[in-house]
Amino acid sequence: MFSLKNIRVGWYLALRQLRRASPWTTALIVFVMLLTFLNLVVVTGVLVGIVQGITNQFREQQTGDVIVSALDTKDYIENSTQILALIHSLPGVAKVSPRYVAPGTLEANYLTTTGVNEKLNETGATIDGIDPVAENAFSNLSRYVAEGQYLAPSDYDTVLLGPQLIDRYSFGDMPGLTPLKNVYPGTKIRLTINGNTREVVVKGILNVPANSPLAARAFMPAEEVRQLMGRTGYELNEIAILLTPGTDPVAFRDLLLKSGVGANAKVQTFTDSIPNGVAEVKNTFAS
Repeated sequence: MFSLKNIRVGWYLALRQLRRASPWTTALIVFVMLLTFLNLVVVTGVLVGIVQGITNQFREQQTGDVIVSALDTKDYIENSTQILALIHSLPGVAKVSPRYVAPGTLEANYLTTTGVNEKLNETGATIDGIDPVAENAFSNLSRYVAEGQYLAPSDYDTVLLGPQLIDRYSFGDMPGLTPLKNVYPGTKIRLTINGNTREVVVKGILNVPANSPLAARAFMPAEEVRQLMGRTGYELNEIAILLTPGTDPVAFRDLLLKSGVGANAKVQTFTDSIPNGVAEVKNTFAS
């Protein structure tokens, strides 16, 4: 039971202990308690904040609230045109970004190569074929352009590069990446997809953190990527969907599955599609 007398007695005992104890011992105890507090609260909070920031980037820049992608056994979304039309017709849809996605190779400085033994200045990259207007409405991609300009719907043979593909922006070597040197807006590079090579002009360079899903990607108008992929139809690789505030992503996903989309594509909420490593760290520190 709390009373004024008990408080006075406790305060007296605490002061007596401090006066009789060694200052160094007291300082050590306080220091250990401070480290314990930092470990339990501050460090955990920082890590949770970092992981949450990464997951927010994936939602805002790549997946949206719901993402439709190719089945694991397929290279593309079958019946893409019908599925895209269905998505646009459903209530609760705010923004939609259809994309062609393919692995490719970028090569720079090929005109100055002096010999057959000289190492080529090339790097692998994920190439996204986008509708510039729809993608900008979805992810505000133009906001991240640090050099040059954003893509226009009428552009042809132009490309937008993520910072990890450029040596002066790169944060170090990443698996499969050898950043390009001496590449600026207006520089011509070779872009290869599925064995098809085209000379393109760098129109802009993004500046985003290394952990952003945009960092190691190249963006081109969708029609050009479709041609380089050798795809004769209009089968997409992914459709990212942002929902209006208050719309339940799980309910929307289930609605798509009930509409038969699951027979031709993989339908995931943002939470379902978070990369495994990020999800594991988030779950560890959130629990």
